[in-house]
Amino acid sequence: MAKYYGYEKGLPRRGFVRKALDDVVAIEEAWISELDKHFMREGYDELLSFVALTLKNKMNTNVSRAQAWVLLNLLTENGVPEALRQEGIDENINKGSLAKELLKAPIRAAGSVVDKTSIVISDAAKTTASAASSAAQAVSSVVTTPTSEESEEELEESPSE
Repeated sequence: MAKYYGYEKGLPRRGFVRKALDDVVAIEEAWISELDKHFMREGYDELLSFVALTLKNKMNTNVSRAQAWVLLNLLTENGVPEALRQEGIDENINKGSLAKELLKAPIRAAGSVVDKTSIVISDAAKTTASAASSAAQAVSSVVTTPTSEESEEELEESPSE
């Protein structure tokens, strides 16, 4: 059974009749139940890790699990940000595309890593080839190989035993 919530601060619950008058977000009770079960089995670290790692990386600050939870609540208590609202989709069950988009994201990210890696490898190969070529030129300018005429002259001039 779906419950309807508003976009604004505190996400007030709306009745079915208000759905016709207001923009709402539909939430199935089964979704809440499934997420509760997930957190009971797996713990909350998956959810809280974003907060903890962001603050550690950006501010070199360590937070507890309770601090991370309160921070998430503070971030979300003002309602749904405008950037996340999709009025035509949010009020319907099974119309969202977040999971589908998230599943595509690792493929795009992997592709960009492969592209960047190939550029780095290509640049490294060019640099190595250029360095090798420069080294070969430097060696050839320092060490001169005698021509066949010079070799014969040296043999004729060397004392024989």
